Amino acid sequence: MLSRILKRSAVASVTAALVAAAVPIDATAATAPTDRRRGTHAAQWQASQLTKGRIHNAQYDFDDWGLTVDTAIMLAADRTQRESIKRVGVAIENNYFESYVTFGGDKFAGPMAKTLLAADVLNQPVRSFGGRNLRKQVLRLVADRGEGFEVGRLRDSGATDYSNTFTQAYGVLSLARTGGVRQSVVNYLKKQQCRVGYFRLEETRGQNCNQADGRVDIDSTALAIQALVAARSSGAKVGGLRIKEAARWLLKMQRRNGSFGGGVSTAGSNSNSTGLAAQALALTNHSRAQHRAADWVAGLQITPRRAGDGPAARDIGAIAYNKAALRDALTTGIQRDERDQFRRATPMAFYALVPKSFATISAP
Repeated sequence: MLSRILKRSAVASVTAALVAAAVPIDATAATAPTDRRRGTHAAQWQASQLTKGRIHNAQYDFDDWGLTVDTAIMLAADRTQRESIKRVGVAIENNYFESYVTFGGDKFAGPMAKTLLAADVLNQPVRSFGGRNLRKQVLRLVADRGEGFEVGRLRDSGATDYSNTFTQAYGVLSLARTGGVRQSVVNYLKKQQCRVGYFRLEETRGQNCNQADGRVDIDSTALAIQALVAARSSGAKVGGLRIKEAARWLLKMQRRNGSFGGGVSTAGSNSNSTGLAAQALALTNHSRAQHRAADWVAGLQITPRRAGDGPAARDIGAIAYNKAALRDALTTGIQRDERDQFRRATPMAFYALVPKSFATISAP
């Protein structure tokens, strides 16, 4: 049961010119050089956390493949850790099917779609990744014609369905990048957008976001924006106004200090949500808001100046989830039970500093 829960936890987390062009913007060129260096320091630290090409959770003694996939995509975006990229790519290819995307005969759509994205980011053949046609595996989890409202939905194959808007967005992203995405898959993602612009996280069967009064979720909105831009670039029908409204809503959610909260359970300012939001805002050409987010995230990074000769000096580059976590780390070091939080925060916070989109990231 623990394995199933851990798999589930791994799933969850425009200007007129852009709309007219419908081409994802790689905002790295607009990123301040200091942010780029900070991003590389974060990538160096995250790479140092790999054991045999994977993130191993010592607290609960298991290989965390969801976090390993996030790490692989981050390292590909950074492009400086070439040997680590190779090792993590091999580890994912050799282990993803039995250890991450399936359990007891069930197949998990979110991990499957995110792995497809990672395989493409790593420039691997997605139709023979680990000896399997990974793109086809994802397509088999899409609800087909005859299922009414559910048509286009990417869902788990087991008795219990853990899929959500993150699942759908990763599905749109990965399919758009690897040969095109069905319009029905894009349309189902559109149903998760509420009238004011944001995307809900949890779906309600048979009801769109407006009908079910979906809860506000910044993380889902940031990921969905990237997915819709990727879909539009691949030829799917996505109205530019839809992307523009989502980006405008995201702008309104930015706090005065540049940070973002997440959903209902992660409402406080945190580096994970701020990184994802900054990534989407940069993609939609809101560079000023992205830079404000980058400044806030930079304030949570362990640096030589902040660490000094203290216990955090061995973890230079790591990014804390919030100010309290940074304060504790600088005082007592990153303890075993807190290390997982830093490993999860750093790959997403990284995108505030180096805001490459999931629609365009590619390994060197």
